[in-house]
Amino acid sequence: MDLYLSTQMVPDYYRRLAYFQSKQLELALREFQRVLDHKALLPTFSLYGVLCELELGRAYQLLGDAISANAAYSKVELPWKDADSDFLPLQESAIFRRLLPSSKTGP
Repeated sequence: MDLYLSTQMVPDYYRRLAYFQSKQLELALREFQRVLDHKALLPTFSLYGVLCELELGRAYQLLGDAISANAAYSKVELPWKDADSDFLPLQESAIFRRLLPSSKTGP
């Protein structure tokens, strides 16, 4: 793998966060999805891949797409299922997932 390509994702991640924080949710969603569409460029078990999935879930959630948000949160939790429970991306995923409408109306 080309080191330049894998490290290029780091500043791109922060640019996507800026879109998200400036309430440009649809643009942020497209940009986070673009990273995930090119996961092969990320190192194996890249934290940035997981963080992109987490932010993608948040964008879907804020845009009202609970199904896509839930799917993104599942992808965050899967590779880190054996991580410490205080691992921040897992904590945030659990918090955001509890806020999904389907979680409030579930059994």
